[in-house]
Amino acid sequence: MKTVFSTEYVDIFHDEDLRMLKLIWKAFHNSEQYRDTFMRAVDYASENKMENFLSDVRKQQVISPTDRKWFETVAMPGAAENGLKRAAIIFTGGVFKKYYLNHIFANSKKFKMTLKFFTTVKDAEDWFKKSMAE
Repeated sequence: MKTVFSTEYVDIFHDEDLRMLKLIWKAFHNSEQYRDTFMRAVDYASENKMENFLSDVRKQQVISPTDRKWFETVAMPGAAENGLKRAAIIFTGGVFKKYYLNHIFANSKKFKMTLKFFTTVKDAEDWFKKSMAE
């Protein structure tokens, strides 16, 4: 696995075998950092073949409605245009994070992208492997 980008708030990795971009959120980040992270991910995906995306949001704080809308209208379409087929969200958390994720889940259908929630990275990666083998 190759490190694409690393800061105090997020790590981005590329797993070539799984054709996966993995974001591991580590700490508080502001709106600019949130958007910059996803734009880096979309830019990287445009230069590399990525079918799978994993975002571990267990340590990510609540996302503002403005940033959620930006994600749905800018980052998600950009990822879909670059060939993203599947996305996995690693999630354990409260009602506000679930609200944010449910909006993203509903929006993913517009882009013919399969999105699933998991509680472990291993389960998500196993799903990617199985989906790629079909």
